[in-house]
Amino acid sequence: MGARPSNAQLLEALELVREVQSAPDLDSYRRRVLGVRRLVPCDAVGYNEVTVATGETLMVLDPPDAVSPQVAAAFERWGHQHPVIRHHRETGESGPKAISDFLSADELHALELYGGVYRPLGAEDQLSFILPSPPELVVGVAMNRATRGFSAAERELISLVRPHLSQAFRDAHLRSRVDPLGDERLRARGLSPREAEVIRLLVDGHSAARVAESLSISVHTAHNHVANIYGKLGVKSRGAAVAAVLRAEPEGGQAQTT
Repeated sequence: MGARPSNAQLLEALELVREVQSAPDLDSYRRRVLGVRRLVPCDAVGYNEVTVATGETLMVLDPPDAVSPQVAAAFERWGHQHPVIRHHRETGESGPKAISDFLSADELHALELYGGVYRPLGAEDQLSFILPSPPELVVGVAMNRATRGFSAAERELISLVRPHLSQAFRDAHLRSRVDPLGDERLRARGLSPREAEVIRLLVDGHSAARVAESLSISVHTAHNHVANIYGKLGVKSRGAAVAAVLRAEPEGGQAQTT
């Protein structure tokens, strides 16, 4: 690929921005933003929300089965070693950065992060960028490749669309404040981002086994999430949990916002 994006690539970038900006809610946004792989060809792309305090990670993937439950657990354990995440925390810089910008192949291979995450994925490099988020979250999009290196044109395409993707994130986030199943309302009830995903699937009628399949987690982990949700909502059944989250307002007043 050349040093500058072609006209065709710029038109593709414009189409992606249009699609993402029309997302009606955060769930749709998370899926549509994965279209960045049309701008940067890659083996897999993931949207990630990392809870700063716990390291819990919400992932939306293309392909959907790109990450096994074991790899997801390894990322939660070793994600603090990720050089781009660390760079963002230290500098606040949010633009596109590759693992290869910070680490040689040997340095990457020496990390537990590589052994637990990137080696099983067959990934030798990753280009990622950060989106604005509430203080308790780090939100990013990451594109994996089996070879090292990303071109200047690919980085420029991401830099061009990122401000528009960021605004679309803010818009979807605002819309979620009035949605009973939106992240803001569910966070006001004490649910984590992963638990919010689980309760939305429960509302749709999913069993714990189907929740596990949809989120690429183990059935045991799905059951644990369901139990935690019941505890936080003060209920003992799926029906009561669904009724609780579909109330117009959280108990105790208006939904909290950030």
